[in-house]
Amino acid sequence: MSTSDTDKKQELANTLIKELCIHSALEETLIYPVLRDRVPEGKNLAHDAYEEHFAVERMLDELLNMKVKDDEAKFDAKMNTMIENLFAHIQHEEGKLLPLLRQYIDPNELVELGGKMESNRPLMPTHPHPNMPKEGVKGMVAGLAAAPLDRAYDAARSAVSGQ
Repeated sequence: MSTSDTDKKQELANTLIKELCIHSALEETLIYPVLRDRVPEGKNLAHDAYEEHFAVERMLDELLNMKVKDDEAKFDAKMNTMIENLFAHIQHEEGKLLPLLRQYIDPNELVELGGKMESNRPLMPTHPHPNMPKEGVKGMVAGLAAAPLDRAYDAARSAVSGQ
């Protein structure tokens, strides 16, 4: 693969990692607490969802620290494993969690949660932090503390690489 192709693959991977980290943090901060507190068996379901996020986030952290050009086959294998785990998590959310939220939470409140997800995107971490607390107030504070550092790192990396 040419240098420009590996650079493009790296750039796409970095964008994917960033967007997945933001989305996961939004779910952990806004959606899973509602699931935990307001849906029967929600505490166990939320715990399982946090665990699924943790598995994916560990792989995202590994991918973020890998370079496509160093070992493309190893990078691709890790990316494919992460994607398989991610799809399993998405199927669980769409097949079980979202229907339960629709069943037990008022539709207007769900719309409001969606708006909060959009408005809180700039406050969320852009990098994986698998060892950071995720649940409750500790998780919220840790995410809010990590986000500006992640964004400063992203800006510095962009300035150095010219991307």
